[in-house]
Amino acid sequence: MNYYLTEEKVNYLNQNHKHYIDLYVDGNSYKVGAIIYSHIVKVENSTLFLDVYINNDWKKDNQETAILFVNQWLSKNEELNPCKFYKASLYLTKSLGFTIHKDNNQDEIIKQIINQYKPLKSESTLQCIFSNSAPTNLLKRLKNTFKPYSFATTIYKLQADLDLLLFHSIYLDSFVRLLCFDDDEKDFYNENIVGMPTVLRIESKRSNYADVFPSLKYSKLPNHSQYAIMTFKETDFSFSTKAVLNIRGVELNSIEIYKFVRFEGSKLIAKADKQKLKEIKLI
Repeated sequence: MNYYLTEEKVNYLNQNHKHYIDLYVDGNSYKVGAIIYSHIVKVENSTLFLDVYINNDWKKDNQETAILFVNQWLSKNEELNPCKFYKASLYLTKSLGFTIHKDNNQDEIIKQIINQYKPLKSESTLQCIFSNSAPTNLLKRLKNTFKPYSFATTIYKLQADLDLLLFHSIYLDSFVRLLCFDDDEKDFYNENIVGMPTVLRIESKRSNYADVFPSLKYSKLPNHSQYAIMTFKETDFSFSTKAVLNIRGVELNSIEIYKFVRFEGSKLIAKADKQKLKEIKLI
């Protein structure tokens, strides 16, 4: 029997989907973000039809992008689990960009950006179409595309720390990431906010000391959730600006993925060393 969703149900999923967004703060109240937008066109004949809009600032290749967004929709919406096929159309658009909103409600900010920058087909150029041809467990198939772990297409959720970023030259442009700026950390630990909680660990070149941010609060992690630790090592490179002296250069040394089970602790389930990170073009 072919699976489908009504137009009303598709509209509901689109309106309630958490989109990828990259935020940072200017001062205390202004938030700036660039949105990468996707939405379901329809679900019929057991097929998920998805449109994805990217701009020239998006660094993932087309196949990685299709897999990332299809996986994101599937993992967050049980209604899509019966789908056996997918068709993801990628559009390059000029209507995506940066905007400023003075608002402390992140969900409202996301809605504003989506409404303001939702691209029109006439403003976009079709880049490619990806689809699967064999009926299979879609989510499992896509996750297995990047064995043993999809480091390159994981959305890493980071908590901004001005001191950490101010005194270290950390390069994160190659990552798909979400930056959280919530004083009580609810967004960082919230499963409904897309992304994997990620700890930044910076090892000093001069001693055995390491800066770790944030200090992970296991009591706030959802049970059976995953988190990442990115380990950076200081280099000999340093520089100064008019505002800050001795900004230290760092290089990414490893990414570790852990699964957290309450009352049992954390278990390492995947690790990418420096060589692996180079192979998948994260450094």
